Amino acid sequence: MTQKWNLQDIVPPDRSKRNAERREGQASRQAPAREMRVAPQTPLSPKEPPRPMLDTMPPVDTSSFEEKNSYMNAEKTTKKFNQGDGGVIRKYIYGGLGLVAIGALGFLVTIILNGAEITVKPKTYDTTVQASFSAKLKPATGELGYEILTLTEEGERQVAAKGTEDVKQAAAGEITVFNSHSASSQRLIKSTRFEADGGRIYRITEAIDIPGYKKAADGTITPGSIKARVVADGTGESYNLTSGKLSVPGLKGSDQYTNIYAEVGVSGIVGGFEGAKFIIEEAELMAAKEALHAELKTKLTSRLSAERPNGFVVYEPAITFSTTSLPPGEGGSQVAIIKEQVSLVAPLFNETTFSSFIAKNTLAGYKGESVRLEDPTALTFAYDGEVPQNLGAAEAISFKLSGAIRVIWNFDSQALKEELKGAPESTLPAILAKYEAIDKAKAVIRPIWKNTFPKDPEDIVITETQEIE
Repeated sequence: MTQKWNLQDIVPPDRSKRNAERREGQASRQAPAREMRVAPQTPLSPKEPPRPMLDTMPPVDTSSFEEKNSYMNAEKTTKKFNQGDGGVIRKYIYGGLGLVAIGALGFLVTIILNGAEITVKPKTYDTTVQASFSAKLKPATGELGYEILTLTEEGERQVAAKGTEDVKQAAAGEITVFNSHSASSQRLIKSTRFEADGGRIYRITEAIDIPGYKKAADGTITPGSIKARVVADGTGESYNLTSGKLSVPGLKGSDQYTNIYAEVGVSGIVGGFEGAKFIIEEAELMAAKEALHAELKTKLTSRLSAERPNGFVVYEPAITFSTTSLPPGEGGSQVAIIKEQVSLVAPLFNETTFSSFIAKNTLAGYKGESVRLEDPTALTFAYDGEVPQNLGAAEAISFKLSGAIRVIWNFDSQALKEELKGAPESTLPAILAKYEAIDKAKAVIRPIWKNTFPKDPEDIVITETQEIE
């Protein structure tokens, strides 16, 4: 009969020893696990008591593990100590760098934000204008002056023709006559002849009085001048001129001959023609010309807005137009090409002198200070009487102005900057008191902890406004 053994019969029930071995095994977890092998069981002799058969493990030397743990614990302690010292040092380094960065940032902010802004409300006066005025091409002291701007456009249109006819047409146009002979005016009667190169003769259509010259303190002479309309004595395209100087043959042999002369105007002397000309129905011709004139006038008005000189005022109702028919062209069988020239003439007023003139004639107590009009075009312009037919040849114009306008006093912003540079903020009221043209002002200085204006005037910005809180 084979004997069966229970587990407790194989392993002695010595729990204390097993527990000790288990704790030792846990204390040295890194030791490799060993496989427990049980010896083959053999039947015991009845004479011998049962005995467990174990393949016992060799004793484990835990001293090496203890030494290793001791070394590792010491190393960790050393590292903690070293890391602790490094952390303190790094804190001081980072703190120092932070302070340097803050200081550098503050210095940078001071440089970038350093400056001052002065907001100024200049002295103003609102008034209403309702009066007649006159202006001269060559004004005396205290008079209002103006300048003439002339623009020219050409265009063409095709129209149906019924046939041709022989035509002889004289050239016509505008010239400017000069007088550097005398300080007194010189009169030229109607039909006075002017001669161009090649002996071509042109006659003025009306009598003119040429203003005398003006002499400066250094002896420089500015000749007097006037515009006049002329018509060629002969016909044909050879009389057409776009530029050039003309003399007065009737003055030849006198001192006046070289000092009274003329120059061809901007629009030239044009329209001369000889030859076959298309026959066009009058109504159709007029309709074509009117349409072409309207187109050219629109172009000229657009050009005026773009080409008006800076610092000058122009009123649209002051503009005048003149038209000239140019020699027609041939567009093919029974087709004529009409050509037209339109000239725009406009008086220009210098903004500075115009503003001062308006203030002088509308404001009580005005002392001639530098002023400007907020919007000169807010005034309505109308010629006093008939519109000048030949504005380019006129010496003076009369007109009416009406409407509400604001007059603004000018101040020298650069001079104000020079006085403010480096000055304490508290001195601002005293400095502003020197400028009668300034009504109110306020200042903002950067950075906010500064109480003096920048030493460099370029760091002071002056902004003008009509309202200050």
